Amino acid sequence: MTSDKMIRAFLAIDPPPEVLERIVRMQEILRKKIPHGVRWVNPDGIHLTLKFLGNIFPSNRESILSLLPGIAEAHRSFTLSAGRIGVFPGISKPRVIWIGIGGESQELFSLRQDIEESLETAGFAREDRPFRAHLTLGRIKNPRTLQGIEEVIARGRDFDAGSFSADKVLFIKSDLTPAGAVYTNLAVFPLADRHL
Repeated sequence: MTSDKMIRAFLAIDPPPEVLERIVRMQEILRKKIPHGVRWVNPDGIHLTLKFLGNIFPSNRESILSLLPGIAEAHRSFTLSAGRIGVFPGISKPRVIWIGIGGESQELFSLRQDIEESLETAGFAREDRPFRAHLTLGRIKNPRTLQGIEEVIARGRDFDAGSFSADKVLFIKSDLTPAGAVYTNLAVFPLADRHL
């Protein structure tokens, strides 16, 4: 890739391997319960997206690399939890199967708000939809052909993948291929130590 090409990118927090392992086991159970009609996310694509940037130029990349260290350092690391299965926008017309994110949500929302405000000064439009912290497990192709979603949601209410420390923001490049998206971490922005 030459340096003048646009890249598709986003900012995210990744669950650690032990939490991701539990999530992937749950995803496998869901695959068996709903064998058709869902495009399941590859495990390396399960992220807590803070800001989808879309296709960006190298100059945008430089802006992000200059702004994000200050934002990250202004926030202490915090604890999140992953659990409970749900769907967007609702059970009557489900489009996305997700795992909810809980824990120190005020800190998460504050970090995301600072990212939105700072990147707006660099020319990135603010997200107009409300932020709902989640990890996408699958995208539903056609809700009318879907069987078993109600049972999955009912059984998934008590699912708990565990807690983890959100201690860094990742700047991730997404390359779309016929086999699915390939993700590459371009930069890591550590949050401040929570004990400082």
